[in-house]
Amino acid sequence: MISIGRILRFLCVIPLSFFLAGCSAPLSWGTADESKAVPEGIVSIGLPRLAFVDDSPDDSCFFDAGDLLRRHVRYELEKRGYNVVTITAPPRENIFGGDFLADFSAGQLVSLAPELDAVMLVRVEEYLGHDLCDRDSMASLDLKATARLYRTGSGALLWQGAGTGSDLGGSGRDVHFSAGRELAFALFATLSDKE
Repeated sequence: MISIGRILRFLCVIPLSFFLAGCSAPLSWGTADESKAVPEGIVSIGLPRLAFVDDSPDDSCFFDAGDLLRRHVRYELEKRGYNVVTITAPPRENIFGGDFLADFSAGQLVSLAPELDAVMLVRVEEYLGHDLCDRDSMASLDLKATARLYRTGSGALLWQGAGTGSDLGGSGRDVHFSAGRELAFALFATLSDKE
C-alpha cells in the first residue's frame, strides 16, 4: 500500500522540478556563433529562382509557389538594405525531380550575374505540403531551406544560413504565404543589414 507521506513527497517534487526548470537559463538552438555576418562591400545581390532539391511544387496546383517564396526572400533582403536583382538561370529541363540549379558550383552561379556584387542561392531542402490543392480542407506546409551568398569574381562564400517555416492550417495560398514569410525571416536571422 502507498503511504500518504510518499504521495505528498511525489506531489511536492513535480511542482518543484517545474519551478527549477523555469528558473534555469533558456536553451539556445542557434549556431555556435550568434553574431550577425557582415559581408563587406556588398550592395547588389543577384537572386535566381529558388532551387528545389526534390520535386518542385511548380508541377502541382501551385505553379507559382517558387515565385511566392522568392518574393519573401527578396523582401527580407531588401528590408536589410540590399539591392536585389532577379537574375535568369537556365530553364529546368524536367519539372519532375530536383532542380539542377541546386547543384550549381559557386563559379557557375556567379557567372549568371558577373556585373553584381554577389549572387545568392536558396536551396529548398524540404517542401512538405498536405491538402494544398483541396479547397474543402485545411492545408499545411513545412519548409526547410539553406541560403548561400557568393561574391562575384572570386566565387568566395561570404555568408550562409538555414531556416524553416511552417503553417498548419489555412487555404493552400495562405499556408504558402505564412510559411514562406516565416522561412525567409529565419533564413536571414544571422545576415546583418547593409552598412
